[in-house]
Amino acid sequence: DAARVARFLDRVRSTARNRMSVADHAAALGLSPRHLARLCRDHAGQSPKALIEAELMREACRSLVYTRMPVQRIAWQLGYDDPAYFARRFRAHTGQTASDYRAAFDGGEGEA
Repeated sequence: DAARVARFLDRVRSTARNRMSVADHAAALGLSPRHLARLCRDHAGQSPKALIEAELMREACRSLVYTRMPVQRIAWQLGYDDPAYFARRFRAHTGQTASDYRAAFDGGEGEA
């Protein structure tokens, strides 16, 4: 079961910019969404949706640090149709705005 969760996490990392649903990932792994949820909670301590969002936020952080791409464009590339929703989720995940996150790295105050 831990191997299935590892495969799920690998899929999430490799498809983060494709914005696949939990059901899509589960089907690709030959699991039901409910079974995938149970495995993720048992072996990773989080729901599949939370694990997917965490990977999207890691991608957002990388884009903010290593590109000059506008925040709105990063949101769209990660599959967020509403940049304001992306901004709220980013702040909830990191504790700061995307602009502040980028500025901290521009000033040499942090690491990715």
